[in-house]
Amino acid sequence: MEIDQPESVSVQDSILIVSTGDPSGYWYFYDSKTFAFYGKFLAKGRASNEVLSSPRVSKQFFYEQGGDMYSTIYEFETGNIFEMNITKTLDSGQIVIDKKDIGLEKFLFNVVKLDSESYFCREVDPAQTTLNRFIYSRGE
Repeated sequence: MEIDQPESVSVQDSILIVSTGDPSGYWYFYDSKTFAFYGKFLAKGRASNEVLSSPRVSKQFFYEQGGDMYSTIYEFETGNIFEMNITKTLDSGQIVIDKKDIGLEKFLFNVVKLDSESYFCREVDPAQTTLNRFIYSRGE
């Protein structure tokens, strides 16, 4: 198993996900027991299915819905949210992802999806002395 520039690791169900510095596919997917390689996804770019930089897999939110595994990915530089259907991505060999511009601020410290319309957010104040927490819900 060779990984180009590993940055962060997460095990979700039976899948090992490694975030890397590889712009042709920032996330590498493996079987967590056999280490069989499933593929690499999340390429660098500005298209609707691409990201500007490698999202650290350990800081992303994973959930299951309708039998499929998803990841909610917050893009630090733009404030965009991506919903990646990991199950369908791995089954098809093509990334299945939905980009959502819901009006979140750029450069938030952390974002966690609470439900279909709400996100728990943390941001560092401009003086970098306080960590502010808030719930963001459809522009509020």
